[in-house]
Amino acid sequence: MMAQHWTVICNESDAPALWRTWLNEKCVAIGWPPIRHHLEGPTENTSWDIARARLQEVQVGDIVFPYLMRYRFGIPGEVVKIAIADSEWKPTAPKGTYRRNFHEAELGRRIELKWLEKGAPPRDKVALVPAGMRTSGGEVKQTIERLRPERFARFTEIIRNPSNPDFKLEEVTFDLGRLDILCIDPKNRTTIIELQLGYLDDGHIGKICRYYGWFTLRYGPSVRAILLFENASEELLDAYRKALPWLEMKKVSWQADIKMESC
Repeated sequence: MMAQHWTVICNESDAPALWRTWLNEKCVAIGWPPIRHHLEGPTENTSWDIARARLQEVQVGDIVFPYLMRYRFGIPGEVVKIAIADSEWKPTAPKGTYRRNFHEAELGRRIELKWLEKGAPPRDKVALVPAGMRTSGGEVKQTIERLRPERFARFTEIIRNPSNPDFKLEEVTFDLGRLDILCIDPKNRTTIIELQLGYLDDGHIGKICRYYGWFTLRYGPSVRAILLFENASEELLDAYRKALPWLEMKKVSWQADIKMESC
């Protein structure tokens, strides 16, 4: 049987840095936690019914195009294992990191992949659909979709376009700016970390307040915020600690060891 072609949505608007997780763990993943949604049997959830039917059609050797929303595609992959059963649930979005359901760990029905690097974006980049080629409302509408030959050819053309701008994964992009570090702490809390060189001022504080507010509105009160700074007066720190009891502030120092050699 010839390989089928699929696309799976990686919604980083709902789960920041999700693509980095999928990239590192060599997979794409679908949600609907098995405690309430089952791969087999009756369901009243129409979206899940459609998604699970498509999931069960995926086969080893098929090709998957991850779609990162905002007209972006990641590196495609060849299916090497299908781990979608209720008993195989292994979340790629820890509890508190998925905006649509921050009460549970999410996106745990995995399709494991071998990334196809030939004729595709480098692993640390994604391909942006050129403005003149964009489909109204986005390229992919449903969680998982099968690609007909003409659509597969279109997506292949997009990811092989050498004029696509780079998108670096070292920074996390979201609605209000760029985070230095986004992670999960040992207590499974969404943690935002900002690094500030030089003297701490109100501009730095305002930025992390904005980030903290954005994440708590979407992921609940368990969000943790840490500001690592290089210099600040004790009087200023006392004032910030009084006004912002949720903010952890830690003084750090950065050192560089640079060795110059003659040419």
